[in-house]
Amino acid sequence: MSANTLAFTVNPSLMASNLTILLENGTLWAVTGRIPGKDDDHTHFVLCDTHEQAVGAFTFNAYERANRDMPHPGDEDYREGEVIYITDYHEIGVRFLMPGTPAKPDAAIETGYIPNLPDLSISVTAVDGSTVEWMISPNLTDRWGEINEYAQDRKPLHELLSQAELLERLRAEMTDEVTFIARKDGVYGLLFEVEYESIESDSTDDEKRPDLKPHDEVVARLITAMQQNAHRFPSAVMCVPPADEICNDRPAAWAFVPHGAMHEDAREELALFLNSL
Repeated sequence: MSANTLAFTVNPSLMASNLTILLENGTLWAVTGRIPGKDDDHTHFVLCDTHEQAVGAFTFNAYERANRDMPHPGDEDYREGEVIYITDYHEIGVRFLMPGTPAKPDAAIETGYIPNLPDLSISVTAVDGSTVEWMISPNLTDRWGEINEYAQDRKPLHELLSQAELLERLRAEMTDEVTFIARKDGVYGLLFEVEYESIESDSTDDEKRPDLKPHDEVVARLITAMQQNAHRFPSAVMCVPPADEICNDRPAAWAFVPHGAMHEDAREELALFLNSL
């Protein structure tokens, strides 16, 4: 997709739905995207000529899908809905507000999440082979930048969503579907995560996989590769996370990169390195 992409959601009290606006040849198409909590895409196309038309079309269709009358300022059930930054991989979008919504400072945004949560203490295997504690909040989003609400009572989502410009920039930095937005030591950035197979995680009594190695051997291989290549990625800190942090208890590699610390080519090189292990 080569078009500039803007996506946003309305206040959950209105309608939990997404909209993408594609700017192609001076024409705006308003397109509904994946609705949170649903697996299928729900697509609706509206041809628009201006941002205002697109916002209005989205608002109308959000209520139409919910079979509700659209309230207006002054109505008893009118609630403010603010546009949230989301961008695609290549472009940075712009922010605008739905009709009738006054601007709010980021700090005043009501997110519905618990504020001031600390990062988690997770024991990981460092590049030198030692066990160290990482203070990290992993997987604040999925691999496509959607907010991951699993275990939300332990995640600093309030602060992340209260900094819309930062969230937009982080989403724009996400790389090759191997990154998640995360926070480490109070600093937001990207967590690169690549999983690997082992006998314990991907071989069963009914299906033996002779190509697989024991978990500990896979971890040892990862640590060796990290030791030999860490100098190539000075902006990243790497480790092997505990198996219970990864799907199916697989061995995995983590690399945390603070926001803005690594340019696009270097991020792609890091992703390629981790995928090659």
